[in-house]
Amino acid sequence: MFPAFLTSSPCTSLYVHIPFCRKICPFCSFVVRRDRAGAHMEYLEALLDELEFSLGDSTHGRSSLDSVYFGGGTPSRLTVEELKLLLKGIHKRWPFDPEVEITMECNPEDVNQESIKGWLHSGINRFSLGGQSFQDLLLKKLGRVHNAEQLRSAISCFQKEKLENWNLDLMFGIPGQTLSEFNLDLDEALNSDPNHLSLYGLEVHPGTPYFHDSEVRKWKERASELEQQFYLKAVECTASKGLQQYEISNFARTGFQSRSNLRVWDGSPYLGLGCGAHSFDGVQRWGNLKSMRRYLEKIRQKEVPRDFTERPNLRQRAGETLMLALRRPEGLDFQAWQNRFGLTCNSVKKFQLETLAEKKLISWEPPNLRLTSKGMLLADAITSELMPEP
Repeated sequence: MFPAFLTSSPCTSLYVHIPFCRKICPFCSFVVRRDRAGAHMEYLEALLDELEFSLGDSTHGRSSLDSVYFGGGTPSRLTVEELKLLLKGIHKRWPFDPEVEITMECNPEDVNQESIKGWLHSGINRFSLGGQSFQDLLLKKLGRVHNAEQLRSAISCFQKEKLENWNLDLMFGIPGQTLSEFNLDLDEALNSDPNHLSLYGLEVHPGTPYFHDSEVRKWKERASELEQQFYLKAVECTASKGLQQYEISNFARTGFQSRSNLRVWDGSPYLGLGCGAHSFDGVQRWGNLKSMRRYLEKIRQKEVPRDFTERPNLRQRAGETLMLALRRPEGLDFQAWQNRFGLTCNSVKKFQLETLAEKKLISWEPPNLRLTSKGMLLADAITSELMPEP
């Protein structure tokens, strides 16, 4: 039996995972599977069933949705008609705010004037384009399907449609990438004039082909200083183009920050649908089964398709609050954080703060704590260092 999705505060954010990919990239650690058009409808019907089972008859803590995010995978592998069916089904079960932001991730090879018109007509009003690089050699290293010309064509299509609310994904730290190559990518990305830019350093995750590639791993081990140069250059250049950093990897003009991102970083509840999707009700979080086959079986049997459920204790909640706050440029009031979770700053913790400040990794003007641009690259390590003792 499905437990009703009851939240400790109003939930206005929905994430929908679409796992289908034309090709699986060697660095990808997300829940994905090779696309097969014949598998789409069964999966979409399961998504809507999961939503209906989750919501039940209760309306407690549920406001109209103001953010719907289709991530993946590659949501643009769905046909326009499939997307319309899915959005209509979601809207029927959970009303939309009049100003709802509906984002779809898309790959350049799927973008043309006809597809954009269809997506807009279906209700999508924000796009996230998985560009990664404007250079064919680097795209080939990443195992991407598209080439640089297809990326430029996709951006041109956005511009012809006079779309304003779109994001461009750019990657740095690609094996063998030089600073001059990154500068070329960054310049072309900014000159394409997106109102939002997501900048991701390549990570090598266990279980991926890159993890088992010794040359890739060796390059990553010796590239940290170069990656720092990439990142600091990007922070400088985005600001000069009017894109303000609002999270470690995200930059946007005023009014174009991703609502879905903001909900997660603010610690607000959100519901995730689909295989591998995560949810948070304000108290506990859970993740769905990663296997699409097992996910579908559970939904058919009207059983909860969860892989795990966890209820963070006080220390974990304190750590998560710290981690999420330090990902944002404004940081946090360290004293208020301590007071909220009943923590004290002992001499060891004060020494750690002073040392990090001397290394110019944090800005520490008590009680205000935030990461510097240099510190942003080491956010996980710094958060771990400042975490409350068990």
